Amino acid sequence: MRVEIAYIDDNKLNLDCIKTILDKDFEIHTFQKPETFIEKFGSSSYVAIMVDIHMPTLDGFALYEKIIAHPHYNGCPVLFISSDDSD
Repeated sequence: MRVEIAYIDDNKLNLDCIKTILDKDFEIHTFQKPETFIEKFGSSSYVAIMVDIHMPTLDGFALYEKIIAHPHYNGCPVLFISSDDSD
């Protein structure tokens, strides 16, 4: 059984790219809407969660706060990802 990783990003191309890269070694669950991820968060046991920083409805930092406050959060690493090249 492969370990599960979640990736939340509003950009479909980014989701597809990461899934293609990591799918050989991990079971990747992708979510284009942070709200959908929060709704389904309790049904899986992730070993890591990757979060895009810039999303229109709920940014990565606000999502992080919801993740760590969620009763099913198991303490796994939450990795922030961004393609933004600004400081």
